[in-house]
Amino acid sequence: MKNTLLNTLNKAPLAAMLLALLAVTAAREIALFTSFAASDRDQLLAGLFALALVLAKPMMAAAAGQQWAADNKPLAVVCWLLVVPLLALSIASTVLYFESAYQVQAVAEQQSSSEYQNTAATISAKQTTAELMKQTAADLKDDGNTLNARRLLEKAALIDDELADLREQQNSLPAAATTAASISGNHLGGWRWGAWITVSVMGDLLQIVAVLLLTANNAPAKTDEVVQNGRQNSEQKTEQKEQNKTAENKQTEQNKKQNGEQKQTEKTAPPKQPGKWLADQISTTGQLPTVREAKAAGVNYGSYTDQIQQLLAAGVIQQKASGKGWQVAAE
Repeated sequence: MKNTLLNTLNKAPLAAMLLALLAVTAAREIALFTSFAASDRDQLLAGLFALALVLAKPMMAAAAGQQWAADNKPLAVVCWLLVVPLLALSIASTVLYFESAYQVQAVAEQQSSSEYQNTAATISAKQTTAELMKQTAADLKDDGNTLNARRLLEKAALIDDELADLREQQNSLPAAATTAASISGNHLGGWRWGAWITVSVMGDLLQIVAVLLLTANNAPAKTDEVVQNGRQNSEQKTEQKEQNKTAENKQTEQNKKQNGEQKQTEKTAPPKQPGKWLADQISTTGQLPTVREAKAAGVNYGSYTDQIQQLLAAGVIQQKASGKGWQVAAE
C-alpha cells in the first residue's frame, strides 16, 4: 500500500506535464485544422478530428509499449507505425504555429513603426496625385487637348514608378522588435526554422516518453517483492528437493528390505511339488493320464512333458519295458 501511494505521487508531476503538453498540442492542431474550414459545421468537424488525432498519439504509444512487453511484437510494430505519422503531424503543426505567430508579430511591429507610417502616408499622397492626373488627362483628351493630356499621363507614369519603389522600400523596412518572439526570430534569421523544429520535436517526444513511463510497470517499487518471491521460491525448491531425496532414500531402503525378504522367503520356501496335475491324477485314479486326457483338462503338451520329467525324476513313474510311454512305478 505504501509503495502504491509513493508510485502515484511520483507519477503525478509526470501526468501533469503530459496533460499540459497534450492541451497545447490540441490547441495548435485544432487551430491549424479549423483554418481550412469555412462554415461553423466544418470547423466543428475539423476541431473534433484534430482532437482525436492528438489523443490517438499517446494512446497508440501506450498500446505499443504494452504489446511489446506482452511479447506481441507484430501488433506493437503496427502501433508504432501509427505513432510516426501522428508525431510528424504534431511536429508540423507546432512549427507552423511558431512561424505564423512570428510572421504576424513581425508584420504588426513593422507596420507600427514611424518610418513605415511615414512611407505609407507618402505612398497614399502620391497615389492620390497620380489618380487625379490620370482623371484630368482623360478630361483634356475628351476636350481635344491631347498634348496636355499626354504630358499629364507621362507625369502620372513617373509617379507610378515612384510608388513601386516606395512600396518595395516599405516592405523591406526593419521591424522595431519589441517582443521576445520577434527579437529571437530576427536574430536567428533563416535558422529560426531549426529552432521551431527542435522545440516541436522535444515537446512531442516528451509526450511519448511520459506515456511510456506512466504505463510501464514500476520495476524499482517491486524489487523487494521480486527478491522476496525469488528467495521463497528458491527455499521451496530446495526443501522440495530434500523431501524428494528423503522419499527416494526411504523407498530404496524399503525396496532393499522387500527384496531381502523375498530372497529369504525363496530360500526358506519348500520346493514346489513336481508334476502337480499329473501327480493329482495318479493319486486319484492310480493311472497316468494320456496326452489326449491332459489336453482335454487344459494342460498343453509342453507342460505335460515337463511334468512327466519331474515325475520321472521323483520316481513316481517309470518308462515302460517296451521303451514307449510311461507307467506308474510299482511300490
